[in-house]
Amino acid sequence: MATGALVPRAFRDQQRLLHEFFEPDAVLGFRAKPNLANFEIEWSESAERASYSTDSEGFRNVGRDVAKARILFVGDSFTWGVWLPREQTFPDLLEQQLGVPIANWARESYYIEQYALLADRFLDAYDPDVVAICIYANDLTAPISAEQLANFYEAFGWTNFQRYPLGKRTLAFQAWQRLSRIIYDGEAGGSHLEFKLAPNELRLYRGIGAHPYYESAGYNEAIEAKYSRMLKSIQSNGATPVVFLLPSKESTYRAEYVALFSADYLQIEERAHARLGNIAADLGVATLDLTPVFRAQGRKPTTYFQIDPHWNAAGHHLAATSMEPALRRALGLGP
Repeated sequence: MATGALVPRAFRDQQRLLHEFFEPDAVLGFRAKPNLANFEIEWSESAERASYSTDSEGFRNVGRDVAKARILFVGDSFTWGVWLPREQTFPDLLEQQLGVPIANWARESYYIEQYALLADRFLDAYDPDVVAICIYANDLTAPISAEQLANFYEAFGWTNFQRYPLGKRTLAFQAWQRLSRIIYDGEAGGSHLEFKLAPNELRLYRGIGAHPYYESAGYNEAIEAKYSRMLKSIQSNGATPVVFLLPSKESTYRAEYVALFSADYLQIEERAHARLGNIAADLGVATLDLTPVFRAQGRKPTTYFQIDPHWNAAGHHLAATSMEPALRRALGLGP
């Protein structure tokens, strides 16, 4: 117990991320700690590691004058650029390609509720021409209330990662846990974290993106109403919203996924993307679903990490190349 040898490595990774890298925020639920310098983080399960630096707001805009940004990006870990140096992320690549200053106000594990709050906060403080909203499959989930955001760590169980219980550090518990896996794992099945390897050795998860009950539980109505209000709010603040729909690894490798599992789960993401595109179109908002281009061009070479579900450097490059024309048009820079 004293050495901590029986504390699982995955728990230590999560503990460090949630309590050394992130901190609670009464409005947004949580945020990355401000003014971090080369914070080293490692995820033992996927063998990925990164070094992150943050500005005074906890974003990856160190050394930038965000007041001069013409494009504001909001999104989650895909837009943040998890496991990559900032200069390899698609917002940074687009800044080079477009030749205009861009601010990246994305954070890992943020959802549509936080995108809307961030857009409001920074549109009040700054005056970007374009707000680019990047929506990934796990944004298609149960809505988060203001009360949950105000007490996020407790509401979503992040307080459980403050310390590993002493009782779980005993040899008896460890032995029982391992025996239980042997007995029950084969019977459990169906977990959203269940994975199988595609022929190219990429790990594909049964349901790590959209909530499996997104439509049947009516979550889609609440989420899509918030999405519509966010687009209208951005327009009313004098900025041009542009929506980018980011495909999950499982959707990009659709044929391989269907052979391992079935098509039912992926259809949630596909139908939601179609509805989000239609909502935006009704408001005159440009939308680009990156799923077709990733299915066509993002497989060889692969644009995702082997185990982790995020884009690698090649994925960010393909995303930047695909997004550039839409942003040029939004900025009035020509086709």
